[in-house]
Amino acid sequence: MLLLIQNAIGIAPSGSISDLVASTVSDDEITLIWTDIVDTSVTGYLIARDGVDVGRVKVGEETFTDNRLNPSTNYTYTIEAYNAYGSVVSNADSAITSTGT
Repeated sequence: MLLLIQNAIGIAPSGSISDLVASTVSDDEITLIWTDIVDTSVTGYLIARDGVDVGRVKVGEETFTDNRLNPSTNYTYTIEAYNAYGSVVSNADSAITSTGT
């Protein structure tokens, strides 16, 4: 039971997401691409835009498209890996980009 409680409240990050790239697709759409973390406890990734959660993807899905954005606007994206308990198990990676005009 102690192990379950430890995992539920989080453990020290065990790896880092790398190579996060944010690319402008159009004036209201940005796509993120990254390299999967090598950690068997990871079940998915949490994506935040300017500090607000905007999506989750499963392990193996190394892309995320954010749309309905404002044209000519800068955005900062952060991605973190999480485990089956919802605890963050990675160091965050971030990227800054802007939508087209």
